[in-house]
Amino acid sequence: MHLLSQDESHKYSEIQKMRGLLGLQESDLEFLSPLKLDQLSFLRLKITNAILEEQSGIWEPLARVSKFMPNFLNAKVSEDILGPQIAANITYHMPPKDALGIASHFSTKFFCDVLEHIIPEKIEHIIRESPFDLMKKVIQELRKRNNYLLIGSLIDVTPMNIVYKISMETTDLEMIHIMDFIMKRDRLVELLEAYDENRILNLIKISIQLNKMEGLLESFTFTKVKTREKIESVIHKLSLEEIKILKPIAETYNITIY
Repeated sequence: MHLLSQDESHKYSEIQKMRGLLGLQESDLEFLSPLKLDQLSFLRLKITNAILEEQSGIWEPLARVSKFMPNFLNAKVSEDILGPQIAANITYHMPPKDALGIASHFSTKFFCDVLEHIIPEKIEHIIRESPFDLMKKVIQELRKRNNYLLIGSLIDVTPMNIVYKISMETTDLEMIHIMDFIMKRDRLVELLEAYDENRILNLIKISIQLNKMEGLLESFTFTKVKTREKIESVIHKLSLEEIKILKPIAETYNITIY
């Protein structure tokens, strides 16, 4: 049974992001697999910057024109005529207030269509000013689409108070999938610090079922002593079979299982 390490999980995430940027199939980028994580991250950022710089001469003027139309009209033109990809590119050249004013008139479906064409790191200043109700609707729709990659990418740039609220409305099964795509591990650690014993136990059980234990256990090692004690306590509630599967990996991260 092959265990997907945290490094492999992050590499997979970077390749998936590049696949989305370039509109390719997963098999098209298999040749990138031998690269290290930092090399993949460097390549993705270079591709991102090249795409944005190449098209900036087109989208920036469109963003300026939008200032002369009311938000509801901008939203209707985007949704009915321009489409999500063009709307996404225009967003990069808008102040947060303007972008959010227009987005508030999007249907939830179209808003998520736009986000699926956007690089979250490039609009962090907009996401950080997004109201909770808007982010909540977006995450709910992305959960329906099983787009865990985008949810994880959004968590990396969303204020933690909103991330926590969203995570509490997300199922344990979904959280295990989303964790693969949270690159800022300190955010995941902060969530684990806040979860109660019941949720931690459920996360561990599901991670065992899905063979996704490495990432969760690695994150446990960065939690505070009190949380580590809580984790070791709930592990004792696992079945003998679950403990048998978990123990060799847990020992790698100095997590005690008796």
